[in-house]
Amino acid sequence: MNQERIMNIVLVAILVAIVYLIYTKNRTPGGTQSEKMLKELYSIKDALIPKKYIEKYRSNGNNGLTIIGTAMEQMVDIMIAILKQKPTQEIVDSFVRESVDATTIAEAIETVGKEIVKEISQNDVLETKEVIGKVLNKQGEVIEERKRTIYRPKREAMQTIARNVGKNGVLKVLEDESKYDKYYDATKNIILDIDRKTNPDATDERFPTKEVFKSEAMPRLIEEIKGKLERV
Repeated sequence: MNQERIMNIVLVAILVAIVYLIYTKNRTPGGTQSEKMLKELYSIKDALIPKKYIEKYRSNGNNGLTIIGTAMEQMVDIMIAILKQKPTQEIVDSFVRESVDATTIAEAIETVGKEIVKEISQNDVLETKEVIGKVLNKQGEVIEERKRTIYRPKREAMQTIARNVGKNGVLKVLEDESKYDKYYDATKNIILDIDRKTNPDATDERFPTKEVFKSEAMPRLIEEIKGKLERV
């Protein structure tokens, strides 16, 4: 499986979860998945910009929030623009044959996502450091030294977050054997459906049987992740 096909699978799998989450929260009856998703995206944009007559996000007295809010607004605009395209609407409306598949993936993402939020809330991702900066003249001579504060990613915190999310989030999902049947069905249905829509040489025979998935594929994946976590 080449990199382009892998990226297609990852992208559409994420869209499956987003569509499901938006679908369950959208109380407006009727309409296709893409229509419901568009309505929710417009609602998100309205929430970002409380004053309806202001097209751009601005935060009075908080320049950093203005930048972050603008970035969020542009991300929503980009998602809306992509979802308005007919081919995108067609694939969003067609690749989820069973709602239980979307539910299975969404719940797994929620489990990992909650653990990420928990760990970030308990570990600062940035640290401060005092450094001495030198001011040079045209001849390269030091004419002044200034103390300033710099912000750097906190390596130890990043490693802690990665380890705990892997252990309490990712492995928690993968080691739950009671859901292996659902994992298999969702993975098979969605990946094969994506493969059929993006790969002209797609064949169902390449996907493993349920027994191989449960007895070989999942244990192998778990061991690989444990090995990576030990090296973090």
